[in-house]
This record gives sequence, C-alpha cells and structure tokens, in this order.
Amino acid sequence: MPEQYKKGERLRVAVEGVVAPTPQGEDPTPGELTITVDTPDGPYDVTVPLGCVTVERLIPADGEPRPTEVWRDCSGTDRWAYLDPRSGEMCLIGPDGIRNQWSHFNIVYGPLTRVHPPVSAALAAPAEQAETAPEEPTLVLGDHYRDSDGGIWQVVAGAVNGELRLTLDDDDDLMTWAEVNRGYGPLVRVETPDALRLVLGDRWEDRDGDEWQVIEEGGQLRLMLDDDDGLSTWAEVNRSYGPLALVQRAGYRPTTDTVPGERLTIGMVVSCPKWAGGAPVRLTAPEDIVSGEMKRGWELLGDGEAGADAVLPHTSFTVWEPVGGAR
Repeated sequence: MPEQYKKGERLRVAVEGVVAPTPQGEDPTPGELTITVDTPDGPYDVTVPLGCVTVERLIPADGEPRPTEVWRDCSGTDRWAYLDPRSGEMCLIGPDGIRNQWSHFNIVYGPLTRVHPPVSAALAAPAEQAETAPEEPTLVLGDHYRDSDGGIWQVVAGAVNGELRLTLDDDDDLMTWAEVNRGYGPLVRVETPDALRLVLGDRWEDRDGDEWQVIEEGGQLRLMLDDDDGLSTWAEVNRSYGPLALVQRAGYRPTTDTVPGERLTIGMVVSCPKWAGGAPVRLTAPEDIVSGEMKRGWELLGDGEAGADAVLPHTSFTVWEPVGGAR
C-alpha cells in the first residue's frame, strides 16, 4: 500500500473530541491538552501542546443550553437561556442586557457551566417534566397571554390551515402555545392586557379599520363603535372584531417612525412590546443602573403609573405624537 503522507510534508490536522479526565491522583500537565477521540477501534486519547494548536469550543461539558436554564461563564456572570422567537436560536442573556446565541458566549466566555438546574438534578428532568408538563389550553382567536417577562402574546390564525398560533405584539413570528410556554412561561391568560388596560378616551382599531372609543357607562369602561349606541367590553370586541390595536391615548397617536433605544430622551412618548406590554409611556428619567441593568424610568401615558425597563441592544421604539401637533 503506497504511503499516504510523505516525510517532510506540512499538514494541518483537525480533530474533534471531548476533553479527557485527568487520572485520579494526578495533576494536569501544564501546557498540554488531552482529548478523547472516537475511532473505529474505540476511544483514543490524543495529547497536544496548547501553544501549537488552535482550540475551538463546540459544546459545553454540561450539554447545550435549554430554555429557563442558568449558565455561568468564565467571568462568573450568570446568563439565562431562552429561545429567540425571531430566529428560533437558543440564546443567553445576562444582567447587563447583552444577548446572543449561546455558541457565541461559549467561544468568547467559555467554559460555560450550568448552575440551574444543577447537573445532578437535570439527570432526572425528562421523567419529571413529562409528569408535570402543563396542559395546553383551548386557544381562542384574539385571546391574550402574558409571559414571565411581562410580554403580551396574542392568539392569531396561522398561515397553515388557519391553525391558531401566538405572536408577540408587533412581531411577525408565529409560535405554538407550547413553544412560547417553554421559552417564556409560565403563560397566564389575561382578559385585557394589564399594561394596555383601558383609559377613558382611548381609541382602538379593529381588523376592518373601524375605531372604537372607550367611554364610561355605569362606572365601567366600555367600547363603543363610532356612530353606534351599542356598548361592549374590550374582550367582546376583541373576540368578534380583533385583533384590536391601540391607536390613540391621552391625545397621542402612534406614528410610523421608530427610534433605537440609545436615542431615547426624556419627555419622548414611545412604545415597545417588551415595555409595559406595548402601552405608550412617557420617559421621565435618564439611564440608571438598577439591579445590574441599565434602565430608563417611564410613566404610563394617561395613567401616570411609574416604572422602569432595561434598554436592550437593537430594540426599536415606536414614536407617538400628539394629535394635531398640540402637546
């Protein structure tokens, strides 16, 4: 059989394996890395000098991150795992608000270590999860569900056979109830999104483009179609004519303009699905560090309730302007 490689050839050798354990009672040899490679004849240990090879991290020792798990990087920072509804990628986000695919953090900040649930507890997870898996509710077109982050998901008809799916406000991506509940749950059904609770004088647009005004009747807020005497609850209108969209509050209407988070200024009226469930807010305070996150203070437009939220990278905010230009 002819010789495959000739003495004196310069080669680049790529090999993939797992880091081999150090024999009991021995210390790792400085400057060396031993990996175990699967071969047709069984496992084979390969030892290489670290200064002469390129090492690429592929998968953490504890496996790939899954939704709701917490992973710690080499700096000691804990990051939460979640499924990105836009890309479908498993991502990590830390207290600094920075988010990216888990593979990015693994390469840049590895090794990653799962800290919750602990590795020992995760061994029994499949059986436990099967026993306690939440029962999927009967979805109703137009219903809303709040996730663990306060985001509001609406039930809409999907493109395939009209199957019901969930979509985050102002997002084009559709997901099943189970997918959203796994990545962002537990989901809680809400009659009217708390953050979009009715304010006297609100105007809501239905799927036909007609506007419903919020009026008070007998101490209760109801929706009335322009030029119509009939009164209905928000939920009734949303089920029959939804999805409803808030198009006016406290004299302000949303525009087609958007602004990135880093350009927000005090006094602006904006909305974002991840802030107050998509309700318009007026910025009241500059960025501040709260619990390790950079946050901006706001108050709900037409309500006055105060709050604060993180300004996440690559987040766009819809600009609201006063009707007729008056402020």
